[in-house]
Amino acid sequence: MPLPLRMALLSAIGLLEAMVFGLSHPIYALNLQQMGMSDSLIGLNATLGGLGVFLIGPFVPWLIARAGYRNYTVLCFAMAALAIGALATGPGFVGWCLSRLVLGVALGSLWILTEAWLNAIVPDDARGRANATFQFCYSIGFMTGPGLVIALGFAGPLPIGVMVLMALAGGIATLFLPQPQASAEAGRLDLGVARKALPLISVAFVTGLVETALYTMLPIFGQKAGFGEKGALSLLIALSLGAISLALPLGLASDRFDRPRLLRLVSTGAFASMLLLLAGTRSHATALAACFVAGGAIIGMYSVSLVILGARYAQGALASVAACYSMAYALGSTFGGVMGGASVEAAGAAGLPLLGVAAIGLHALGVLHRRREEATS
Repeated sequence: MPLPLRMALLSAIGLLEAMVFGLSHPIYALNLQQMGMSDSLIGLNATLGGLGVFLIGPFVPWLIARAGYRNYTVLCFAMAALAIGALATGPGFVGWCLSRLVLGVALGSLWILTEAWLNAIVPDDARGRANATFQFCYSIGFMTGPGLVIALGFAGPLPIGVMVLMALAGGIATLFLPQPQASAEAGRLDLGVARKALPLISVAFVTGLVETALYTMLPIFGQKAGFGEKGALSLLIALSLGAISLALPLGLASDRFDRPRLLRLVSTGAFASMLLLLAGTRSHATALAACFVAGGAIIGMYSVSLVILGARYAQGALASVAACYSMAYALGSTFGGVMGGASVEAAGAAGLPLLGVAAIGLHALGVLHRRREEATS
């Protein structure tokens, strides 16, 4: 299969995966709210989706080695369709929680699978472009999901049916995608390789933490800064537009320029965007610019690190590295919402950008310290 067709097909699979993921958040939350569940119970249900990544992540390399990329991906899409379809039976709260957990396991597996698969089937000179295209489509899919709630509603069989059809379409598309060979030796979570790749894997943790904190707390940041409700929501739009607009240019750049140097450049941009957001507490225009740059720089940190990892481990423990990378991002996301809320509560609007400055800055210092230790050893 020609490379452009391979990239397009896998990106389409990622788009469907992201649409199911993006649509699931409001569907579960709004239905549980309609059932009279408290905010804490709705939050508990949401955490079960993230828990799925941690439950399945360590076993994904073994499952890929045993079942193969294609069979395992089709199985995960089928599992997602069943988990969502079960909601049509009108289960109680426990049933909604079980559905969310199974869906989290399926989507967590797909997240790791598609990123590993992508890096396994593209040549190194097209790796950046391929990852950028995939991340671009994934971002579009994730943004489209909540928008579908407006068109379809959140209750009744229609949104559930559409989500099931999306999952089934993803499974069918997978059948046409060529799969790489998964060796039995790579079928375990190699923590030794993960330790060697820790400086890059830790990028996923930092981006997960900062990105989740921003998406969760930017509306509160905007209101505390005096921008009003619409002004606060416009910050989220700027953040998403930055991620979508800069993903492809950064991906193309990672195929043309030195990738470690590009990673340092986008990390510096992310750090600068947090400083700019700190100044944005007094200016809405400045805050919008900061959010746009932050959206692109943070997704750039994530995707460029993934490109470097894909190039280094394409012939070896790629599934292990992809699993650790995804779990690191999920762990960062888990802390991001809590730490973002605590920072704003403690320091007001300035707390959110200060959290970003601290997270990105401490990570950069840690990487520099590790390099000096390696140079002297």
